[in-house]
Amino acid sequence: TAQSLVLIDEFGKGTNTVDGLALLAAVLRHWLARGPTCPHIFVATNFLSLVQLQLLPQGPLVQYL
Repeated sequence: TAQSLVLIDEFGKGTNTVDGLALLAAVLRHWLARGPTCPHIFVATNFLSLVQLQLLPQGPLVQYL
């Protein structure tokens, strides 16, 4: 629900970089596709390419710290 909180830490650790990055991007895109019912998601990752390659859509639901 929109009131839910999801914490993701080092998603895909132990996979090769391409697979881990693709899995993380797919999971985040799945939740973002829910629009206003998307839960609050905090992600801690070493996959800096997620931002550098712009693998997530731009918009008010996505913020980087």
